Parts: sequence; C-alpha cells; structure tokens
Amino acid sequence: MKIAPVRNERLSDKVVARVLALIHDGELKPGEKLPTEIEMSEKFSVSRGVIREAMIQLQALGYIRRKTKEGTFIQDDILDKLSRPVSDALKDATFQDLLDFRDSLESKMVEIVIDRVSDDEIEEIRSSLYVDSDKIGNLFSLDHYFHYKLAQASRNIFYMN
Repeated sequence: MKIAPVRNERLSDKVVARVLALIHDGELKPGEKLPTEIEMSEKFSVSRGVIREAMIQLQALGYIRRKTKEGTFIQDDILDKLSRPVSDALKDATFQDLLDFRDSLESKMVEIVIDRVSDDEIEEIRSSLYVDSDKIGNLFSLDHYFHYKLAQASRNIFYMN
C-alpha cells in the first residue's frame, strides 16, 4: 500500500477557491457586492482573519475591488480575467505545449483525487475502464468518461468543467 502525504491547504486558499467557484457557477456576478467580512466568516465557518486573507489574495489577483465605506465588489471584468490568461497563451502555444500542460494538470488532479476519493468513487473510476465500448459509443467517449469520473472525484470545479 502506497500512502500519500496529507496536504494541508490553508483555509484562505479554500475560501478563494470557493469564491471563484461561486463566480464560475453564476451565484456571484460581476459587479456584485460581496457580503461583509462578518457575514462571510459565518457562511464559510472560518475566522474573520481567514476571510481578510482571502480577500487580500482575491484583490491582488484583480478579481475583487474594495471601496472605502461601500464594501467589496466582484470586478466587472472578472469573467474576462478568469479566461484571459488561457486565451492569450493559446495564441503562441504549440501542440507539444498543450500536451505538456495537460499532462501537468492531470498529474496534479490525480494527486488531489488520491487525497479526496471515496471507495465508491474508486469503484466507479475502475469500472469506467471496463465499460463495453458499444455502450459508450467510441474510444473518445470512453476516455472522456474516465477523465470526467476522475475530475468528479477531485471535487474541484475547475477540473470538472
């Protein structure tokens, strides 16, 4: 049995990821005012210090803006900011660049899955390798299904979409 090290993510990083997922899912919209620090700490069940640190990270990344005496807002161009780096990089990317990038993403996703996967999900992933191709349609669909099951087990919205 190979035992992988337990990863201890900072709570503020988890809050940042959750806020970005809420934006991605459309629950938080561009230009929308965020709840107060106190409200967010209650909703996320973390201290105000954790929320403050997450907001500093989000502001440094350009995803939120703070207005004195008005509050904290999602940037109006947040959706552009979330997609811009990828679209800009694709202009100059070679096919090998894309393959290398995909390999690194998949490797990291597998590390995350190892830490989070349930026994039932392991069985689903394993069984996805042995699905009758007539039921799936073709090899591409089978590969897609396998990777989708891995992404689900990661519990990370960015891998799932």
